[in-house]
Amino acid sequence: MGMTNAERQRRYRERHLKDVDAQGERIALVVTVQAKAALNRLASWHGTTQRQALEQALIESQARIINTLTGEQQNAFHDGKLTASALPSNGHPEPLQGNDTLPHDAKVKRLRSTVSGLLQTEEALHKEARELRAHLKNRDAQIEHQKTMRAAVERERDMAKAEVSRLKSAARGPTCPAHPPVG
Repeated sequence: MGMTNAERQRRYRERHLKDVDAQGERIALVVTVQAKAALNRLASWHGTTQRQALEQALIESQARIINTLTGEQQNAFHDGKLTASALPSNGHPEPLQGNDTLPHDAKVKRLRSTVSGLLQTEEALHKEARELRAHLKNRDAQIEHQKTMRAAVERERDMAKAEVSRLKSAARGPTCPAHPPVG
C-alpha cells in the first residue's frame, strides 16, 4: 500500500528543512538585489558557493565583534544576554529577536524611500546613456555617409574637369608645333 498525501508531505518537509548535503538547516531569507549581487561577488572572490561565502562572512563578523568584548561580555554574548549598548556600531536599543522585530520607524522608511529613489534615478541614467549611445551611433553613421557622398562629389567634379579640358582641347583642333593655335 502506498503512502498517504499527508505522509508524503511530511517526508517532503523533513527533507527540505535540511540542506541537501545535510550540513545545516535551511534558512529562507529575502534580500535586496544589491545584497544578492554582493553575495555573488563575494562567493566568486573566494571561489565558494554563496552559502559558504555567507557562512564565512557571518563567522568572521561574529569573531570581529567578540574580539572587541571583555571576557564577561563574551560570556553574555554567547548566552544571548548581551545588551546592544555593549556591541560596537549597533544603534538598536535591545538585541533583535528576529526579522519580525526589525524597527520600522521614520528613519528606516526615509532610507528605503531614498534608496528606491536612487535606484530609479540610476535606471533613468542608464536609459539616458543607452539613448545617447544610440544617438551617437546614428550620428556617426550620418557623418560617415556624408564623407562618402563628399568623396563621390569630388570624384564627379574631377571627372567633369577632365571632360571639360578634353572638350576644350578637341575644340582647338590638333596642335602642331609649326602652326600654333591662333588665339
